[in-house]
Amino acid sequence: MNHLTYVIYLVFSVAQASSINSRVNHIIGDCVNVAITQNDMNLCTQHQAQESVQKLKTFLKNIEQHLDQDDLWNQIEKQQKEWEQVRDQYCFWEKSFFGIGTMSPTVYHNCMTFSNLWRIRIIRKLLCENYEIKSYCFDPEY
Repeated sequence: MNHLTYVIYLVFSVAQASSINSRVNHIIGDCVNVAITQNDMNLCTQHQAQESVQKLKTFLKNIEQHLDQDDLWNQIEKQQKEWEQVRDQYCFWEKSFFGIGTMSPTVYHNCMTFSNLWRIRIIRKLLCENYEIKSYCFDPEY
């Protein structure tokens, strides 16, 4: 993974943060309202991260079926693999600020959830605006 890809990811994540911030806050807010202990918070955010991973996988599977073996799908698939490596490195980096403390799992899982939801939004925007695949413009599922 080259450093330019990592920098681009960071720039886009900051630029897009405000656009899905309320949705992420709602998701995180659910854990805040339900969790009593830090361990509860860790388990809750872990569950949310797993759900966001599944949502991203489902979204990508739908794209694959829609685009079939199109060159665009091949590009998305290749970039997705690289993006997952960057996401993982970035979330581990965020977690590292908390060492082995009890909050580090929550920080990591929140990063994963945010990143996955952001990725869905970016791919949808790309397909809708750049490739004019209108079925991804107003899909309420994502």
